Amino acid sequence: MADLYDYISTGLRPYLARQLRSQDCRDKSHNIFIDVVVAIRRGQLRDPERLMAFARTIARRHVSGYIDDAATTRRNQVDLGSVFSLASPGATPEHEMIFLEQQDLVRRVLASLSGREGEILSRFYVKEQSPAQICSEMRLTHTQYRLLKWRSKARFEQLSRKQVAARAEYPTPRAPQTHRA
Repeated sequence: MADLYDYISTGLRPYLARQLRSQDCRDKSHNIFIDVVVAIRRGQLRDPERLMAFARTIARRHVSGYIDDAATTRRNQVDLGSVFSLASPGATPEHEMIFLEQQDLVRRVLASLSGREGEILSRFYVKEQSPAQICSEMRLTHTQYRLLKWRSKARFEQLSRKQVAARAEYPTPRAPQTHRA
């Protein structure tokens, strides 16, 4: 047991240090040791000569779970700076004009999508319906819903890029500026 703990705490430390935050290395090495001991007691180690490889495999699983948890946490957290920028006291005329142009672009692109593509994006993003409600009302399986939404988003991006590029190529004429003397 002591040799195994020594191997895990020192032998796997470089691997764990590369994959985890420094404050988590010691905790994870202890958790890996416990999981290896429990697995051995359950008879999951078939070849005792492969103990160290077995411990490395368990360490990889721990690291993989750690990375998955960190990615999920990042995905679900909101940056406080973005929250405060959303609640700014008042929009400038320039910001209002940009917002109106973006709304107009979204409406035009949604209108140019095929019926089902536009419908699924409108239901999810504009009407904020749940995926379950959309699946039920559009008679889609969950897989069909995800695939249709993914394709619709890709098509929306493609069409919106074309529209933006076309606007940049042919800008709208501006009123002539008058100079005061």
